[in-house]
Amino acid sequence: MSQNIHVLLEKFFEGNCTRHEINVLKNYFEKDSFEELEAFLLDEWNNPKPNDLPREKRELVLKEIMKQVSVEKQSRFKLTAFLKYAAIFIGILGVSIWFFNLPADTQNSPEITIELEDGSIRTLDSQEDLVEHSDFTYKKGKLLYTPKSKPSNEKLEFNTIRVPFGKSVTLVLSDGSTTIINAGSSLKYPKTFLKGKGREVYLEGEAYFEVVSNPDEPFIVNSNHTRTQVLGTKFNVSAYPGDKDENIALLEGSVQVSTEGLQHTSVLKPNEMAVFQKSKNSLHSVNTNAADHIAWTKGIMLFRNEKFSTIQRKLERHYNVSIDCKNKDLLQQSFTGRFRNESIEEVFKTFQRAASFNFSINNDKITINPKNN
Repeated sequence: MSQNIHVLLEKFFEGNCTRHEINVLKNYFEKDSFEELEAFLLDEWNNPKPNDLPREKRELVLKEIMKQVSVEKQSRFKLTAFLKYAAIFIGILGVSIWFFNLPADTQNSPEITIELEDGSIRTLDSQEDLVEHSDFTYKKGKLLYTPKSKPSNEKLEFNTIRVPFGKSVTLVLSDGSTTIINAGSSLKYPKTFLKGKGREVYLEGEAYFEVVSNPDEPFIVNSNHTRTQVLGTKFNVSAYPGDKDENIALLEGSVQVSTEGLQHTSVLKPNEMAVFQKSKNSLHSVNTNAADHIAWTKGIMLFRNEKFSTIQRKLERHYNVSIDCKNKDLLQQSFTGRFRNESIEEVFKTFQRAASFNFSINNDKITINPKNN
């Protein structure tokens, strides 16, 4: 077993794997390399750690994973060993996968929420001028974590902030690094960075980062398919699950972007952007005007020769609306535009000047139809 896989397994059993690290393990397990893992996994099975799921629960969830494994695959391995392996794998997965599946009661919350380490939810009411907590202060759209002195052997405790459509929030982390989190996004982060424990956060959606320099503790942003490592810099990461690409645009400094298993790596200079194409599982860099990619942090919606199918998703997130486009030709048309304080109705009227379609607005639902001639 490679050292990398062994380290990932340890992280996995602690519930600290990123999504792309989980995918690395998944791909590894799907190959015919089960036997070399058996000793490690059997040890975990027979000597469970305090934070592992109880054996009874691991055996219950085992039934679910077995449904997903083909008969052909099962027959390659000794069944009893495979059952133990599967039970361990899915059991620990249950500990760590919570980050990637938003709880039903907060998924559609109209307000920004924070899930604390103990699983409790704190709502940040936009109408309140000040919210104070033992770990943070929320004031006028900015969430501030106060650095606290803790021993290096202390365990990292994570919070997860979730931002609904139609909103954004500024978060100041305990090291002083600032991130602005866009609508429809979530960020998991340590409430206090600890010396020697690294500075890693986990993003789903889009966020802009201004990272405080610390050569001894690189700052790492993990998303679904990419891992962005920096020392101190300004950059934007867009990694929405529904988008076809993940983009990392650099404004200042230098960043290294890698993919699952470090198969692809790209080192960016200012005004370069790393593009991960999900359909091709490929990573490449392009020149860009990086300032365009953070226009949203100033409340500006900026499109440069983008298809309406892409613009539609951005409008839904920005305005917290649902758009049903029944005009297939419109979806393939490209537009360039800039909006700041316009209402959603004004935005669509502007698009009508460049394209032929009708639209109707019913509360937060918008329907687009071809124009009747």
